[in-house]
Amino acid sequence: MAEDFEKQDIFVADIDGLTIGYLLCHTYTQEKEICTVPNGSMCLEIEVLYILPEYRSRGVGKTLYNTAVESYGDTVDYVTLTTATKNYKSSLHFYIDELDMTFWSARLFQELR
Repeated sequence: MAEDFEKQDIFVADIDGLTIGYLLCHTYTQEKEICTVPNGSMCLEIEVLYILPEYRSRGVGKTLYNTAVESYGDTVDYVTLTTATKNYKSSLHFYIDELDMTFWSARLFQELR
């Protein structure tokens, strides 16, 4: 829905008019002290970073991420995001090794039936 995007910034990657990826984000002020982000810090929350499968591992995601972060200049203290994927090794490699983020937590599950 259009109203879902009203309070977010959208960064788009395209090639010859074809959208190959996008990043949705917004800023917020951390209102509660947590172990990784101090109270009162300005944060950039990346809600979605998606690249079409055939364009992955070509630097598109890294470019979108860096463009988004740089667009906020010195106004944010931290970048935060949550990722859900079946390919966690690739995802962690991208965020930790390629973007130099720090691992904070994990939520695991096991299907029993």
